[in-house]
Amino acid sequence: MSDNRFRLRVGGDISGNVVVGDNNAVTNAPVRLDAREAEDLAALFARLRAQLGEDDDAARAKVDELEEAITDDEPDLATMESIRNWFGRKMPRLAASVSELILNPIVAKLVGAAGAGLAAEFTRRFGG
Repeated sequence: MSDNRFRLRVGGDISGNVVVGDNNAVTNAPVRLDAREAEDLAALFARLRAQLGEDDDAARAKVDELEEAITDDEPDLATMESIRNWFGRKMPRLAASVSELILNPIVAKLVGAAGAGLAAEFTRRFGG
């Protein structure tokens, strides 16, 4: 048992974790969307899928992959960027829709919850 004492004062406009003490372990629980946000995100993907042609299996697979990349416990920015670029090359008529989905505030919330480093990289890659 340690007889160390810690005194901490936190104030101002800050965000993030604060850890004080010895032998601490910090874990980040995956962020959960509330019911409305989850419905809104599902609607965004449904809207994008509705813009695809019936026989467009490759694009449908890319949208499925994008959804998984966004909703993973830690969003996969490389996959998101790759899919955005794929639509830019293969289906430019949908490139703006894909970019708008990636830049949606709900997606930003999921990315931000994964940490400041990932959020900064998201901004670097997507300008969000």
